[in-house]
Amino acid sequence: MCKLIKPSTSSRYIFIIIVGLFVAEMISMEFISLLGPIPYLQLSLIDATLMMLLATPLLYFLSLRPLIKVISERDAEIAQRKQIEAILRNQTTALEAAANGVFVTDRQGKIIWANQAFSKRTGYSLNEVLRSTPKVLKSGANNANFEGECWETILSGKVWEGEITNRSKTGELYIDIQTITPVFNSSGEIENFIAIQQDITERKRIERIMRTRLRLMQVANVHGLDELLQQTLDEIESLTNSKIGFFHFLEPDEKTLTLRAWSTHTLQNMCTAEGKGSHYDVGEAGVWADCVRQRKPVIHNNYESLQDRKGLPEGHAPLMRELTVPILRNEKVVAILGMGNKPLDYTAIDVEVISSIADFAWDIIERRRNEDALVESEEKFHTFTDWTYDWEKWMDPQNNIVYTSPSCGRITGFSPEEFMADPDLLLRIVHPDDRQFYEEHHKVIHNESEGPLNIEYRIIAKDGSEHWIEHICRPLYGKDNRYLGRRVSNRDVTERKQADEEIRARDRKENMLTNTIHTMQMDIARDLHDTVGQNISFLRLKLDYMVEKDLLSDTDLSQDIKRMSSVANDSYDLMRGTLAVLQSEDSADLAHLFARYAAQIEERTAFKINFNHTGIPQFLSATQMRQLFYVYREILNNIEKHANATSVSIELSWNEDHLAMIVSDNGRGFDIVNHNQSGANYGLKFMRDRVEIMNGTLVINSVPGSGTNIIIRVPFENIA
Repeated sequence: MCKLIKPSTSSRYIFIIIVGLFVAEMISMEFISLLGPIPYLQLSLIDATLMMLLATPLLYFLSLRPLIKVISERDAEIAQRKQIEAILRNQTTALEAAANGVFVTDRQGKIIWANQAFSKRTGYSLNEVLRSTPKVLKSGANNANFEGECWETILSGKVWEGEITNRSKTGELYIDIQTITPVFNSSGEIENFIAIQQDITERKRIERIMRTRLRLMQVANVHGLDELLQQTLDEIESLTNSKIGFFHFLEPDEKTLTLRAWSTHTLQNMCTAEGKGSHYDVGEAGVWADCVRQRKPVIHNNYESLQDRKGLPEGHAPLMRELTVPILRNEKVVAILGMGNKPLDYTAIDVEVISSIADFAWDIIERRRNEDALVESEEKFHTFTDWTYDWEKWMDPQNNIVYTSPSCGRITGFSPEEFMADPDLLLRIVHPDDRQFYEEHHKVIHNESEGPLNIEYRIIAKDGSEHWIEHICRPLYGKDNRYLGRRVSNRDVTERKQADEEIRARDRKENMLTNTIHTMQMDIARDLHDTVGQNISFLRLKLDYMVEKDLLSDTDLSQDIKRMSSVANDSYDLMRGTLAVLQSEDSADLAHLFARYAAQIEERTAFKINFNHTGIPQFLSATQMRQLFYVYREILNNIEKHANATSVSIELSWNEDHLAMIVSDNGRGFDIVNHNQSGANYGLKFMRDRVEIMNGTLVINSVPGSGTNIIIRVPFENIA
C-alpha cells in the first residue's frame, strides 16, 4: 500500500499553474480552430494573446492571490511573534530588574525560576534553590496554620496574600508581604505559581520604633527614672534580639561612668555582678567604653578575640558580641547604652535602631530628671501643708476647691485632682442616710454670718468602705476683711466610732456573760443536787444500812457494792464532764471532749465506738455545750446499760446554722410507743428536757432487734 503524501504548499502552487496554463492552451486551441487556416505568424500572435488573456486571471485567482494572502499572513505571524518575543524579553527584564523578589514554582511548589532581587534578599542563588520548595526560607515565626491555609487558597485557583516572616541564608529574619498567583494552561489547569515578595522589614522596624517611643513616653508619665531606664533597655533588647542591656551615665568631666540600669533579662538570667551605682573610670574601663573614647558607636562581633578587653567583673554575664552607643549633648558624651549577645552579628541597622531610641530616650530622661528635681524642690515647700493627717480643704465663695490636701485619698480613696475637678464629689459620696443632713449643712456653709460649724456624718469611700467624718469648717477672711471662703478640716473618726461600738458590744456581751454565768450556776447547782446529791445520799444510806447490819451474805454484799460503784461512776462522770465543759476554751474543744469521753466509755465496756466530726466549728454557748454533753452522756450510759450493743457510731456535723449529733448502735433496740420501763422513760425525758433548753430538736428511731438511731440538732445562738 502506498503511503499518501501530503503535498507541500509550493507543490500545490506549481500544480495549479501547470493546470491553469494547460486549460488556457486548450481554450486557445479550440478558439483558433474556429478561425480557419491563417498564417503561422498570426496564429502565434493570436495564441499568445489568448493565453495571456485567459491564463493571467486564472493564475491570479487560483495561484497568485492565495499566495499573496499566505505571504501576508506569514508576515503578520512573524511580526506578532517578534512582538510577543519582545514583550516576553521586556517582562523577563522587568522581573529580573524588579525591586521585589519574584520566584516561580511548579504545581508541586518547587522553585523553577527566581529573579535577582530574590537572590539578593535571601542570600540564595537560583542554582541553590532550584527544585527546592520555599520551605528553605522557613523561620518558625509564622502562624502554625499559615502553610495549610496558603496551599488551600492557591490550589483552589485563588490568589493568596499575606504577611510572613522569612529567614535568609545568613539567619537574619525579614518580613514580606507575599502574593502568590496561580498560572493556568490552555486546558484551564494550574501549571505554575508566581510569588511576589515585597520586603516590609524596614517599614515594620520603623513602626516598632514609633511604638517603642510611644511606650517610653507613657512609662515616663507614670513611673520613675529607674523604671524608665530599664524599660528603655528592655525595648531595645527586644528590637535587636539581644540578651544583655546596660545603661551608664557619664559625669560632666567625661571621666567617670556610673551604672544606672541593667535590662530585666540581664538581671534575671544573665548577670550577678555589682549592680546599680557602680562607678568606672573611663581610662581604666575595657573595650565596652571605646564608644566614649571614639565618640561614636562601636561594634565588637568577636569579643573574645579582642586583646584589650581587660576582662569582666566577677559575676558578669559572658560576652560573645556587643554594641555600645554614646549619647551626646552639646558635644559631650553624657551616657552609654550597650547591647550584647545578639545571636547574629550586629550590623549598621542595629546601630541605627539603638542610636535612634537612645537619643529619643535621653530627651525623655532629661525631662524626667528635671521634673524630679523640680518635684524635690517643691516637696520641701509642700511637705508642711500636704502632709497633714486630717483632710484640709479651702473652698472659695463659688464653692470651687482652691486647695485640698492629699489626705483626702487616704480617707476617701479619691485623689485631690478628682475633688478639684468636681466640687460636688463629696456631696455624692455622703452616706445616703446622712445626705439630707449634710445638704442642710451645705446650704449655710457660705453664709458669712455663720461662725465655725461642727458636724459628723458618714461617707462611702471609693472602695465601698464606710467612714465616719468629723467635719469642722470656719470662714476665711483676707487682710482687707474680704470673705475668701471656708477652711474645712475633715477628720476620719471611724476608729473612734468603732471603739465606741466595741465598748457597747462588750457591755452587751458582759451582761450576757453575767446572765449566762448565773444560769450556769443555777444549772450546775441543780445538776449537783439532782444527780450528785441524790447519788451521794444513796451511797450514805447504803453505807448506813451496811453498818447497821451485823452480817450480810457475800451475794448481797457484792450486789450492793456493784450498785454503789455504778452510782459513784455516774457521779464521777458527771463531775468530770461538767469540769471539762467549763474548762473548754471554745466550741472547737467540743469534739475533743466528746471523743475523750467516748474513749473512756469504750475502755470499760464491750462495744467499740467510732467517733467522727465534720465541718468548721462555730460558736456554742457554755450552756449549750454543757447541756449537749449531758444528753451525750445519757445516751452512752443508756447504751451501756440497756442496749447490749457491740458497736456504736457517733458523728458531730457543724452545719451553716446548727450543730447535728447522730448516735447509732446495733443493740437490741426498743419499742418507743410501748416502752414503759421507768429507767428508760426517765432517760428519754431527761434528754428531751435538755434538748428543749437548747431550743433544739430530738428524734429517736428504734426497732426492737435492729438497734437505735438518735438525731439531735442544736441551733447556733446569735451573739450580736
